[in-house]
Amino acid sequence: MQPSPVDLDSINISDPEFWKASREVRESTFATLRREAPIKFFPEIPLQNFPVGPGYWALTKHDDIWHVSRNPDLFCSGRGTNIPDLTVELNEFFGSMISMDDPKHVRLRTIVSKGFTPKEIGRVEEYVRNKARTIVDRVIEEYSGKEFDFVDAIAAPFPLQIICEMMGIPSTDDRQILEWTNVILGAGDPDFGGTLENLMRVALEIYAYAQALGEDRLKNPQDDLTSIMMHATVDGERMSPQEFGSFFILLVVAGNETTRNAISHGMMQLTKNPDQRRAWFDNFEAGTKNAVEEIVRYASPVIHFRRTATRDTESVDRRSRREKKS
Repeated sequence: MQPSPVDLDSINISDPEFWKASREVRESTFATLRREAPIKFFPEIPLQNFPVGPGYWALTKHDDIWHVSRNPDLFCSGRGTNIPDLTVELNEFFGSMISMDDPKHVRLRTIVSKGFTPKEIGRVEEYVRNKARTIVDRVIEEYSGKEFDFVDAIAAPFPLQIICEMMGIPSTDDRQILEWTNVILGAGDPDFGGTLENLMRVALEIYAYAQALGEDRLKNPQDDLTSIMMHATVDGERMSPQEFGSFFILLVVAGNETTRNAISHGMMQLTKNPDQRRAWFDNFEAGTKNAVEEIVRYASPVIHFRRTATRDTESVDRRSRREKKS
């Protein structure tokens, strides 16, 4: 069924209320944008003492998004990847390598990749399977047929515990890490104390925690991801405790939140579409790769990624339409 058209002039994807609307409303809105205004300017709106940026151009067609993502010299990340707009220093502080351009980006990415080799991923895989079984078994035992909050009981603790285990973070700190990530990701959301002042307070707390963890692993290496990254070198240089602090924020915040959202959306859609659940579970191993990729595609845990044009340019869509006319 095709999404219903929406009045173009009524669309404002900067408004938080838009993101509270039903999926049908959002799908109809983006279908209208792709059809009538694949590149459209939107102003930013004030959010709890955050600086109001200059606004942004929303690209909503696949070809344009792909073009931007594949041309980092023309569309840079170093001036920020988030809306609302923050200073370059704050963007690097919160985004680590995703808010950097080369050569800084390639250096940090090379160091980080040493912790995600096939050998390391294989070592973690069995732990992930066991952790999933443990969490689900605990929920079955604790609730015994009663209703429970799937996000709170499974989707939130599962990826967080995996990340904490990989990084060598004590399980007793899991709850604190979760509270920190909620505040950082809830910037502008009053439910999480989303003021700029609170954001900075929590960011400094988690940054200090990460620096202490990194410095400890430099002196006392263990069998964890933190030790691997702190001792990895590129051209004779190691990741500094400060760089590790920024990467730590990226991993425990962005890695945790995106996985939590994908798991939650996946469960919701498999519940709404039992035929798809049966199709997957009837041949689980064969269908897992495509199912996971489809869940991530459909859930879209990351709803935007900002880039900044370094010079005047033209979109793929606009150029294509002009060529068809000529």
